[in-house]
Amino acid sequence: MKKLISILVENIEDSGNEVTDFIDGYLNEYFNTLNLVKIREENIEFYWYDVNGKKIFYRNHWGMFWIIDCIEFDNLKSMIEPLGVHNVVFTNILLNFLNNKYEEEFGKQPLQQLRNECNEYGEW
Repeated sequence: MKKLISILVENIEDSGNEVTDFIDGYLNEYFNTLNLVKIREENIEFYWYDVNGKKIFYRNHWGMFWIIDCIEFDNLKSMIEPLGVHNVVFTNILLNFLNNKYEEEFGKQPLQQLRNECNEYGEW
């Protein structure tokens, strides 16, 4: 997959929209493999599970997107690294993507921030 992304990146022009569209397409394929489960009807809380039933991500009712499985998130990020996209930019693209993809589920409470416990500083 990394080789495929590298080949595709070589063909992408230096346009932010094209890179964002490419990342959105990749994220769409990735999140289509996960199962979104609402856990609290009144608070708009969700877990994303992989095909084996393992919790990968969590969305709390304050609009925080939590990374539960740091290894899985690192794998997701590693596919984007050949694009040279800064972490802050990727975070914004990810949150916008999720808010658009799950607009109906999130209602008027979109995701605001990404949080994790993958290292002592909560950064990746």
